[in-house]
Amino acid sequence: VVSLFLSISTGVAPVLLLRWFWMRINAWSQLSAMLASLVYTVLLYALEASGHPIYDWLPFKPHETRIILVTVLTSLTWLTVTFLTPRTNPDLTAQFKEALPPRKRVLKDLGIALLFGLGITAVLFLGLMLLFGRG
Repeated sequence: VVSLFLSISTGVAPVLLLRWFWMRINAWSQLSAMLASLVYTVLLYALEASGHPIYDWLPFKPHETRIILVTVLTSLTWLTVTFLTPRTNPDLTAQFKEALPPRKRVLKDLGIALLFGLGITAVLFLGLMLLFGRG
């Protein structure tokens, strides 16, 4: 279940993050990303369960390969939808921009959050390594 949720989430993540920076992304882009990620994840799980050698050509584990494929396929899907659908109404885009904090602040906060997340991950990883005697 966790693997399924992770696979769907990683497929959707790029469009949800880029929406804050690239105003060309619209609601159809986000909706297509959510649906495509679900469909590709379920399809790859079904192929894997049927014994199809879909992952044999890549040097990764099936779980890693599934996440990579779902992310790439979903990104191709929402990018296509983004350019095939009309832009969001400029007035709505202007309202959205007004609600956002300045871009520098968003990037600064994102950088801090990333560093904090990496620090926590490193501490947990080192703690587990010490706990299980591999450090």
